[in-house]
Amino acid sequence: MEETKPTVISGAVPIIPTPFGAHDEIDEDGLRRMVEYCATWGFKAICLPAYGGEFYKLSDQERLRVVRVACDQAAGRLPVIAQSNHGSSRVALATARAHIENGAALISIALPRVFVLGDDDLLRYLTPIFHGINVPCVVQDFNPGGVTISAAFVAR
Repeated sequence: MEETKPTVISGAVPIIPTPFGAHDEIDEDGLRRMVEYCATWGFKAICLPAYGGEFYKLSDQERLRVVRVACDQAAGRLPVIAQSNHGSSRVALATARAHIENGAALISIALPRVFVLGDDDLLRYLTPIFHGINVPCVVQDFNPGGVTISAAFVAR
């Protein structure tokens, strides 16, 4: 993959909640209004679908759709950070690539925490993702069952 220059974001970056309609479908108009609000009021980027956006309630296709709609509405006025979580690094990579094709400027990956994994396993999970895309990545670690990653892990 070709090298890209670092993306610097300085300022507020909200997690966009996923709006749902009366029948649990994604409310695309509501999503567009939220993105428009962030673009209009000077937020520096947006992130979705993340924990605060209830990504775990969305199908894989819905996750892709949420990012596609957000990128379309943002129209280059602010970067979209696309959460590309999955327990499989192969699937997370495919999701990240689809998000990039749809206009995402950065990718966020939450470390898989379904099972207890050591640093070597977590690095094996992240490596194909980092090497498989050419946009900056944010690593998110939420471990309700214990310790999160260390500074030594981040350095590796």
